[in-house]
Amino acid sequence: MRRQGPLTLTRAQQKKLAVRWHVPQHTSFQLMYFDRPAAPGTLSIRAIIFNTPTPLIRSSYGARELGPFTIGFPNAKQEEVHKKLQQMGYATLAPMQAAMLSKPDGSKYKYLETIYKGPEWLHAVGIERGNGMPQLSNIDSSTGLGGPGYSAMNVTGMSDTVISFLTGILGYELRRDQVWTTSAGSALGMEAGISFRFVIAYAKGATSGHLLLLDFKNMPAMASAQPPHLPNAGIGMYSVETHQLDEVLARAINAGTKILSPPGISNDPVRGKYKSIVLMAPNQVFIEVIEKRK
Repeated sequence: MRRQGPLTLTRAQQKKLAVRWHVPQHTSFQLMYFDRPAAPGTLSIRAIIFNTPTPLIRSSYGARELGPFTIGFPNAKQEEVHKKLQQMGYATLAPMQAAMLSKPDGSKYKYLETIYKGPEWLHAVGIERGNGMPQLSNIDSSTGLGGPGYSAMNVTGMSDTVISFLTGILGYELRRDQVWTTSAGSALGMEAGISFRFVIAYAKGATSGHLLLLDFKNMPAMASAQPPHLPNAGIGMYSVETHQLDEVLARAINAGTKILSPPGISNDPVRGKYKSIVLMAPNQVFIEVIEKRK
């Protein structure tokens, strides 16, 4: 991925962003962006680099903790990616998963998935779909690499509430809602026989940038080590774009959603000026809703 930064902010930029993101004023930070320009439509990652360490949201690689824990990287050459990452010393939660899955027409396609142990107890997923199935995000045709394409969060015991927020406030749509069961050698690193609700939510019309929701059955919800939002370290906030910020805000107010930051103008060296609000989702995750300036 392309790296931009670390980028030093002006005092005014930093102060405004700190207020809007609920970062303590005495905590200075820089920004770093990662994206894949040759794969348009994929997500970007904005890393906030604090001058002093902040507590980690998660306490282990286990998938049982509530909150966001995964960033997915669809690609067209997972076996090559896997070999390279192993050579670089990255460990996995389980061996690469290989399966033949069914297409809508009943034919089969190859499916490869590996979950790597990323920083801050996060899962970095390499995933490939073959036999003519499109990848889960755009890829760079010159390298076969793609993503980031999606993120996953554990919403055990609150999936209906989180779904209502995503569909009712953000205007997302569900494209899958099933119950799955872990098998032996689960890519999640969990024992076999655990049932979980598996939900995929997309912004309407989008082909990537989706959220996966996992609601594990017959096991108590396990709180993360720290609340799943800034300034704690990990996936501390999601940023989504809209052309209808006023409508999103009105729906949030009508639903009683906690509004952390009212409409305001922010500015950073990469995004430039933009208007945004910051909401707290029902599972305490920060959601920054952005409307780009014309």
